[in-house]
Amino acid sequence: MADIRVNRAGPRLLDGLRWALAFLALCAGLISVMRVPHRALWVPSVIAKEWGHLVALLLMLLLFWCLQGRKSWTAAVAATCAAGLLLSPLISALRVANVLPLALEKTFGTPPLPSPFQARAKPLVLADFSHFSAPGLSPRTVSFRPGLALDLYRLADSKPLPVVVVIHGGSWHYGDSGQIPAVNRYLAQRGYAVAAVNYRKAPKNPFPAARDDVIAAIEFLKLRAGVLGIDPQRMVLLGRSAGGHLALVVAYRVQDPAIRGVISLYAPTDLAWSWEHPGNPRVLDTHRLLRNFLGGSPEQKPEAYRQASPLQLAHRRVPPTLLLHGGRDEMVWSKQAERLSQRLTELGCAHLFIPLPWADHGFDANLWGPSGQIYLYALERFLLGLNAE
Repeated sequence: MADIRVNRAGPRLLDGLRWALAFLALCAGLISVMRVPHRALWVPSVIAKEWGHLVALLLMLLLFWCLQGRKSWTAAVAATCAAGLLLSPLISALRVANVLPLALEKTFGTPPLPSPFQARAKPLVLADFSHFSAPGLSPRTVSFRPGLALDLYRLADSKPLPVVVVIHGGSWHYGDSGQIPAVNRYLAQRGYAVAAVNYRKAPKNPFPAARDDVIAAIEFLKLRAGVLGIDPQRMVLLGRSAGGHLALVVAYRVQDPAIRGVISLYAPTDLAWSWEHPGNPRVLDTHRLLRNFLGGSPEQKPEAYRQASPLQLAHRRVPPTLLLHGGRDEMVWSKQAERLSQRLTELGCAHLFIPLPWADHGFDANLWGPSGQIYLYALERFLLGLNAE
């Protein structure tokens, strides 16, 4: 009798393992289609949305294994549902990819050919979903202000290269120029120079310290352009989150013709509106961040809020603007990009807002995921037109 019980324990253990794996996969699938309820789930949410297609492939193997068990049909159903959920961001991305080339052409025109810069042929490339990194390229660190440095990425090239100035995120409090270096290496491999800049952080250094540091970096790059091998008259600002906010503020404020365009990813664009419509408090303490960054509430610091709000700074001569924002962003509502887009439309400014309905804050963490590939395609297409000789 003892031997019979042992023999039956093996199949039960396997069935339990199948169900446990299917249940975990189903949880990942649910995270990929929902808003983040708590900050602890933010990183898992980004992984599920931007790497979920790879997990779905593994689930096919789990499904096959589940079907081997006589009592594992429930696990098989759970695995099937999980795979469908994890593939939903990719399905949504296909819909965006279908209309993106025409939207970019209508807004920014057709880039001249031939071009010295490489560019992606399609918004989504099946083979690229299996990539995990960009080609390695070590940056050169250059000091541009006492205590502050930038990382310069460029291939060895005798001619001056157009430069993309990258501004990191981190709620104005955290982060540095080493954040998500894959896009810097990627652009450098495509023929651009990339300057990833640092800036002073709040609360020790409230606004306008960070803005002024970015302006100082731009002036330094223009002054040392010959030594650094860059073209001082062909610059584009690119920022994510707080960095996207700073990119917009600087581009709209300085009115420098050398700044050919600005690209903002999931950034706040109206800080008084941010105060009135804070992000999910279980994910981000918006009021604390704004108080530290601007020195108080909108009632206490109205002028600081105005000077730090791209929507308030927008005018008819702002450089061409590209906005990308995830529809499931709980830190910075996508309404921020939508409202700036509406304002730029009223002013008659060249711009394009690309909403990514499935995406979360930080969707560019995986350049080869659904959001990352669309971002790279739009970024390169934008740069091609602006940096034409």
